[in-house]
Amino acid sequence: MDTTPPPPPQDDERSSIVPWPRSFLDGLLTYCCEKLIEDTVPTLLSYMDSATLLTAAAVCQDWRNLATRDDLWDRILKLEFSIQADSLNPAPRPLKRLWIQMRRTFRYLLVSS
Repeated sequence: MDTTPPPPPQDDERSSIVPWPRSFLDGLLTYCCEKLIEDTVPTLLSYMDSATLLTAAAVCQDWRNLATRDDLWDRILKLEFSIQADSLNPAPRPLKRLWIQMRRTFRYLLVSS
């Protein structure tokens, strides 16, 4: 009994397997990736802590735009510093900047004491 795998299909064999034109498949892939970014990534980001969210923002431009949304950083400010950003007058925007400033301040206070 021969257990070697069959050779991979050649380019002409692959094109005969898929009945759609390549441009349609490229467009479908682009659409699916865009929908994934629109629908799934914001949900994933909402479960992240501050360090993970900062790392996710470095993935690409689309993720950075999503990871700097104020609703995500408002939740993190509530969790880490017990601050309601809307109660500040005026409310700082973007909230990520407030988080960074508070983090630096607390780090400075810890080092100086």
